[in-house]
Amino acid sequence: MAREGSSVSSASRHGRVHLHGRPLAFALGLVLALALALAPSALASSFTWTGGSTSRFEWSAESNWLGGVAPTSSSTIETLNFPALSSSACTHEPPEAACYESFNDLKGLTVESMNIDDGAYYFILGEPFTLGSGGLSAAPTAKTTETTLSFLLTPIVLAAPQTWKIAGFGGEGNADRNQLYVGEGVTGSSRALSVEISNGGGLDMGGNNEVGPLGIEGANPSQAGVFNGVFGLFGGRLNATDGEAVNVKHVFFYGAGRLGPLRTGGAELYLAVGGGKNPEG
Repeated sequence: MAREGSSVSSASRHGRVHLHGRPLAFALGLVLALALALAPSALASSFTWTGGSTSRFEWSAESNWLGGVAPTSSSTIETLNFPALSSSACTHEPPEAACYESFNDLKGLTVESMNIDDGAYYFILGEPFTLGSGGLSAAPTAKTTETTLSFLLTPIVLAAPQTWKIAGFGGEGNADRNQLYVGEGVTGSSRALSVEISNGGGLDMGGNNEVGPLGIEGANPSQAGVFNGVFGLFGGRLNATDGEAVNVKHVFFYGAGRLGPLRTGGAELYLAVGGGKNPEG
């Protein structure tokens, strides 16, 4: 009578080790498939805001996102999109409809890139989040007949050097038509930040902003000042503590606050005591 061990050995020689009547290779494959299915994704997919909840405006509310799936705390997201909303419930008057109120109640969130329609009236606030190398984009998808202003009132931590693109739907005589106000501070020591402004768009900043070298430039070098767009500082700081340079080119710069070393080229500055200056250096 053959021993149990010799049967296993014999089966092994023929390449057919069995586990409860099934090949071991099949069982191992099943375990691997389950492990992959249950493992958390290193980078979650994109999320697009719809403001669909009738009672909540938090990011954790699934009904506020396209597809009914919400981001979660301490996750890394590929892209966050805040578009113009087409739902009839979100387009009623006044234009600052409740659908555009968006509160980040998620801690430890990392976002690789963020898109906001600055032709809408978004009011985004809440917990800090980390912004990756994809940066921030704000541009209108439709022409507006009046000045629009969106608010991004959540602290932002830069995880990498990046470029922000701010655009309007204007042109000559329509400067500052589409504006984005970032008001709770942008930080990221040594992280270089470039801001490109075009088509009469506007970026305004408040709070304490301490990043690496900061460059604010009109996208069209042949058009200085308002034809590219505007940049405003409202009682905040721009590299006033870390001493990194603030470079402003080909845009209209106004407001009041404390700055790091300021360099300009083809920019129109509104000075605090009144009057204007168009330096060439």
